[in-house]
Amino acid sequence: MRQTLGGAPLWARFATVAAGPIFNFILSIAVFAGMAFWQGTPVEDVQIGRIHALPESQTNELKSGDVVLGIGDAPVATWADLGKAAEAVPAASVQQWHVRRDGAELTVAGPDPFPAVVGGIAPRSAAAAAGLEAGDVILSIDGTPVTRFVELRDKVGAAEGRPVLLQVWRPGAGVAEYTLAAREQDLPTATGFERRWLIGVTGGSFFDPATRPTGPGEALGTGVTRTWDIIGSSITGLWATVTGQISSCNIGGAISIAETTGQAASAGARISSGGLRSCRRQSAFSTFCRFPFWTAGIWSFSPMRRSRGVPPRRG
Repeated sequence: MRQTLGGAPLWARFATVAAGPIFNFILSIAVFAGMAFWQGTPVEDVQIGRIHALPESQTNELKSGDVVLGIGDAPVATWADLGKAAEAVPAASVQQWHVRRDGAELTVAGPDPFPAVVGGIAPRSAAAAAGLEAGDVILSIDGTPVTRFVELRDKVGAAEGRPVLLQVWRPGAGVAEYTLAAREQDLPTATGFERRWLIGVTGGSFFDPATRPTGPGEALGTGVTRTWDIIGSSITGLWATVTGQISSCNIGGAISIAETTGQAASAGARISSGGLRSCRRQSAFSTFCRFPFWTAGIWSFSPMRRSRGVPPRRG
């Protein structure tokens, strides 16, 4: 009898059952710590690092190494100020950026700080099924030009599930059109949950912040924090489903877990932060259930959004 799980002492049975989840949590910490160590930590100054490709029609005089001092009339001293300044200025395809470059202060033309750039794709979403990718720039929706990501979110919501036509520019491929229909999903808010029509994309930026090396201890701390966030969000979602705050259709089984993980893995180096978070959460909680409404991610793991401490823009 001792050779079977049923014949083992209670402590041995508990240890056997707990070994899998504990290992997955340790793996999650290691993965997030490795990403933090590899990506680095944003420098204190709001300094532009790598600039991503944009359509040729988009004016961008900013350069890697520029330190942002302001946008329009809004001053910028910290990464949090950058977010506030971006919200303060009206949406426009061209904004006036005040920067310090090589010791001199100057004003240059650049993109809107919240452009309609796809930062990540949620696995098993309408965007994933249509073939959208991180780095895509959404030019218009149903023929209406899109300047800022929030405009995309608002128009998708207004369609209420009706198929919409997106004109998308992709680096190295040019312009293409995609037709997709949003899916109504439950999203966490400060006070509970709300239902929103989403196509499964998170907003990105046209540049990465300049970074400094992350020490092993700091990276490990980041890994623990991110894993703890996952545990908390998963338990909150499970409780919300049990208490009826959100629909039970958000629960999926082993097949849906495999589908989500497969789509995330197929994204390769472009895997969205939300997709990675979803895979890690599913690895730890696959014994219980999955919450696809969070596959877009609660927090983006990119250095930009980590530095600003704000949730991703979702559409």
